[in-house]
Amino acid sequence: MGDLEDKLRSYEWPYAAQDPAALAELGSRIATVGRRRGLITYSQLVDGVIFHLAEVCGGGPYHIDIGNWKGIDRRIVSDFLGRIDVDSHSALGFMASALVVRKGEGVPGKRFFKWMEELKLIPQRDEDAAISFWTRQKELAYEHYLGGSAGLEAAH
Repeated sequence: MGDLEDKLRSYEWPYAAQDPAALAELGSRIATVGRRRGLITYSQLVDGVIFHLAEVCGGGPYHIDIGNWKGIDRRIVSDFLGRIDVDSHSALGFMASALVVRKGEGVPGKRFFKWMEELKLIPQRDEDAAISFWTRQKELAYEHYLGGSAGLEAAH
């Protein structure tokens, strides 16, 4: 796992690094749903979260309009979830963002699976392997969160 850990730590998370409060809130929401053995949609994850990012709105408060997602919104969420995954995998052995899914589909978005392919955790274009990997990550997350751990805070 050393190569994977090195690769995970090599990523930079420019948005997540700027707003530890939003990062903690998103991590808390994932932990809460994990304790219920549930899933959370991307919209539910960010609904009501106020981000403070230097490149967005001049550093002023920014919220994602969940009824009208923009490209910047997807980049922000991907950045925060990537950072959450690095922390949860490094400290706890699973990708916490596996609990975040597309509304109506019940599975993570394409960006989740593309990143897992990039990390060589699943083979490219192998849907069965991707779903198997995702299912395993969900179960690992549930085991952790149901075990009474403090959530992602334990990973920081």
